[in-house]
Amino acid sequence: AAAAGAAGTAGRSSGGGSNGSAKDRGDPAPAAGGRDAGPLSPSPPALEPEPATAPRYTLVHRGSQDGVSDLTGSWSDVRLQPASEGGTGRPRELALRVELPEVQTAADLDLDITARHVSLGEEARRYTLELDLPFEIAPERCSAKYDRGKHALTIVMPVLPPPDGGVGVSFQPASAGQTEAEARAEIEAAAAVEAAAREAAAEEEAATLKEELSARNGALRSLGSQLLKLRDELAAATQEKEALKERLGAADADVEANAYAIAALQA
Repeated sequence: AAAAGAAGTAGRSSGGGSNGSAKDRGDPAPAAGGRDAGPLSPSPPALEPEPATAPRYTLVHRGSQDGVSDLTGSWSDVRLQPASEGGTGRPRELALRVELPEVQTAADLDLDITARHVSLGEEARRYTLELDLPFEIAPERCSAKYDRGKHALTIVMPVLPPPDGGVGVSFQPASAGQTEAEARAEIEAAAAVEAAAREAAAEEEAATLKEELSARNGALRSLGSQLLKLRDELAAATQEKEALKERLGAADADVEANAYAIAALQA
């Protein structure tokens, strides 16, 4: 640092000895580094980060704490969890699978699991997930694994047993359904509607056929009238032909008589 300062001092002394200082000549002071500052360019506007999106996920219930078959505890809808008689209807564990297509490594993820909530974030703020769990789980026993090939994060969360031996959630239908009489009445009503529809369709088809038959009869009557007219015209033409033949015969007779008269006069 001392050497650099000395070199800078020597440079200033040398310049002052030949041409004087920039301040004495009235020249503008140079900017730091020996270059003119020039006009300042405006700084580009700061880009706002794109809002994070919620990734696609699947929450599956595995097993059962009542000792029933695992198949009955593999639904993802808590309302369909069957509660065996005297049981809890609680699964053995919850499996959460989150699809993260743009994430390359698990190091970019920020995962926080509590007894009833899962919070997942991503370093680039492209994904964020806030999910409430249907059962209380044991956070300290949870495990997470990221599949880089499928770009999916799988979290397995053991479910705690219900406190004080409570009964889990079971599905209850909104109503008891139809009675036999209601079902029979509905079938009869549907049959009546179908019969009415068939009758209406048959009446419509009959009306259409009637209209077509009437149109054909009209065409036949018109054709018959034309035939009668042609017959009358043919009869009139035949009579006219006979009259012409008679007139032609009379003309021939007149010619022959005239020929005899001329011959007699010449003789």
